[in-house]
Amino acid sequence: MILVILDKGTLGVLGLAQEIMETTGLTISAVLLGNSEGIDLGNYGVSRVYTIDVARLIDPAPLARFITSNFKEAKYFIMPDSKAYRSLSGYLSGLMNIPVIINPTDVKPNSLRINALGNRAIADLEVQPPVIIVAQAARFKPRQYSQGSKATTVNVSVEQGSLTLISVEGKSTSNVKIEEANVIVAVGRGFRSRDDLKLAIDLAEALGAQLGCSRPLAADLKWLSEDHWIGLSGHRVRPRLYVAIGISGQPQHLAGMMESNIVVVINNDRNAPFFKYCDYGVVEDLYRFLPVLIRKIKERR
Repeated sequence: MILVILDKGTLGVLGLAQEIMETTGLTISAVLLGNSEGIDLGNYGVSRVYTIDVARLIDPAPLARFITSNFKEAKYFIMPDSKAYRSLSGYLSGLMNIPVIINPTDVKPNSLRINALGNRAIADLEVQPPVIIVAQAARFKPRQYSQGSKATTVNVSVEQGSLTLISVEGKSTSNVKIEEANVIVAVGRGFRSRDDLKLAIDLAEALGAQLGCSRPLAADLKWLSEDHWIGLSGHRVRPRLYVAIGISGQPQHLAGMMESNIVVVINNDRNAPFFKYCDYGVVEDLYRFLPVLIRKIKERR
């Protein structure tokens, strides 16, 4: 059995489960968290669904105990990549004494492929089930095999955990969905002030792009929110075009964008590491180059 743990917003991980099903012949069951209204996982090849009505995954320990008690026969445990699900994967790994594989990019018979060394290498891992897989939901596209296929649905409850949600405080967000962007203009410490980011914003508007940034601008300087942060500790992106301005190209940042299709780097330091990983490089002062680039783009449009 392949057991998928997911919620309404992370159905993409079913695509990975389908690939494993097609190579192994195993069936798919699912633990669906939260509101299941309007979702019929039977269309995606899921034979049995266990629904748990929880607003959010606060304490992963009770859910981990429920899974280990009821799905010991499962060979693959698949869940989306988020802080809560990563915590769940750690609990499951400890309780079941099985390994966790984070963010595979491809599935092959008896192996999973992952990016390694900050996305600068590819590793094929031999898989001996049972194994836990934490995957980016947006990477895999589930297919609907047939309309009208019904999965057997079972409503279950999970014991209360030791963690209690006391309050929720909202934080300022900008409705940025950087992972979904086809074009990204990313900015770094090459900008001397927050006001100077207006140059990058103008370029992003001209290209129809989302604005991204390296770690220092979001985590240290707070010039942009964490929604814009691209890197190993931030968001991982796969745009068609990635324009990096004033970013040196440290491994932490490269890990978040190395799957971009076309990479353009603008930096006045010709020895910046980023130039080794780009398709096009411009060695120039961004304050001189960007106004000209923006004007030329607007003229062509």
